[in-house]
Amino acid sequence: MKHGTDKKYKTITETIRNRIMTGEYPPGFKLPGQIVLADEFGVSPITTKRALCELQNSGYIERRSRSGSYVAEKPRIISEVNIVIGANIENETLWLSGYWEGIESGAQALNVPCQLMKTTNAAFRERVLSGPSTQGVILLSFEDMNIITQLKAAGIPLVVGEIEAKYADYNVYVNRRRLTAALVETMHQDGVGKIAFFGNFRHPNHYFAGEGYRTAVHSLNRYPPMIYEINEDTIADKVTEVLSSADAPDGLIIAGGGLPFTALPAIRKTRPETKLGLITENQSILRLKDCAYIASFNQFDAGKLTFELLYRVAAGKITNPTTWFSPFEILSPGKK
Repeated sequence: MKHGTDKKYKTITETIRNRIMTGEYPPGFKLPGQIVLADEFGVSPITTKRALCELQNSGYIERRSRSGSYVAEKPRIISEVNIVIGANIENETLWLSGYWEGIESGAQALNVPCQLMKTTNAAFRERVLSGPSTQGVILLSFEDMNIITQLKAAGIPLVVGEIEAKYADYNVYVNRRRLTAALVETMHQDGVGKIAFFGNFRHPNHYFAGEGYRTAVHSLNRYPPMIYEINEDTIADKVTEVLSSADAPDGLIIAGGGLPFTALPAIRKTRPETKLGLITENQSILRLKDCAYIASFNQFDAGKLTFELLYRVAAGKITNPTTWFSPFEILSPGKK
């Protein structure tokens, strides 16, 4: 029964959306009321109300108290969403798939086509930089001021997702400073003494996580921050060196998708009792939830949030520079 109702409300939503897109219902046009629409489509007023709410949330119409529903004066309808990944991003299927799956989910709910491409793609300039102003663009895990400038000049809605933006007006990301500070605090509360931080600071996310670690350790005033810059090739040796020292820490926080897995053999061989803190840069990190503290955020939900902001910007619902933060939680070892 519910499936049939869902199909009917989606049919109404799509029909009215098409009437708006074709100009049958022009900007400022007052839509028929819920009862009139219910008679037209042979459904209950509750179903037509649901369709109108969907259209309002999507930015196609405005609902005015005691007056009715009107086509938005300046509806900006996204014809397609282009998710763009920078040329220097490797292993995007592993690290970023949750994000773009969330974006695609949000787009599909509104029947908006969605595609993923790198800046090195031969079609990138024609499809994105010279594409229609009705498109929406998400720069995922990178920023490029030249691309942003061109898209702004063309009036193309743009959101930067997954990293803290410097140049874009609209941004969705997890606050890694706050997240890492919360991870440090949780580990200390559970009796972990001295904690060291390892990250590849060429990546902005690692840099911001390091700042959060530094702030949390300074606030405790128990020991000086222990921060080490590493990469995939150096982390095992550095972990071995640090854990073999006379001043070895009781716990490690390692930022970076694959870095914890590279470091694990060295930790187990050198000082297996060391407590481990991790950040879910990719969902494979959750495989370690029974033996590590994890600052966890859901990439899929973050992707849906990114699409929602893009669509609200395109619909003219948000016009001032805006940042939305993805929620996170700290999982202790063994927590379900």
